[in-house]
Amino acid sequence: MRIGLDVDGVMYKFFSVYNKHLMELGHEVDLDGHPEEWDYFDKYGYSVEEFKGHLDELVDSKKLFWTGDLYDSGIPWFIQRFRELGHTVHIVTNRYSGKQECSQEATKHYFKEEGIEYDSLTFTADKTSVPVDIFLEDHPGNYDALDAAGVEVWLVDRPYNMSPEGDDRRRVRTFGEFAEKIFHRSFEEQAYLS
Repeated sequence: MRIGLDVDGVMYKFFSVYNKHLMELGHEVDLDGHPEEWDYFDKYGYSVEEFKGHLDELVDSKKLFWTGDLYDSGIPWFIQRFRELGHTVHIVTNRYSGKQECSQEATKHYFKEEGIEYDSLTFTADKTSVPVDIFLEDHPGNYDALDAAGVEVWLVDRPYNMSPEGDDRRRVRTFGEFAEKIFHRSFEEQAYLS
């Protein structure tokens, strides 16, 4: 099976780094909190251009994408196990920040430091551009595009992607819960073939 994974909001705690930056700018922020809405920078009075400027600054100072925390320290092990079971792992992310430094270089460096192995790493806003069978995402718009393209997509629960009325999207609470689905399916398939 070809497994697709998003990075920010799925594997990487983007908001922990950005929230620290907001705090340095004088805002009261919960360092480990998640925003309630996607365009959360509006709440702090920043335009999209100013937000992108913050990201450039953070990448250039090697605070964003170069370092930071994973949502679950077991993510490298889960991914390694996917590959041991014969699956391929395709990471698809929309990272384009930095003026002196490069998000792509930062991402590769971070994955190497964390021991995250993969079969392909693609930088694009179009998550449907890489053919996969199953995908873990945090953005509802990307979920909908992948779903329309015939991909079995799962949305990891985050406050900014929760609908007060609920929705019918496939959801998991954690990366580990998604991994369990992959493992369960793999073992069922192996039992069927033997």
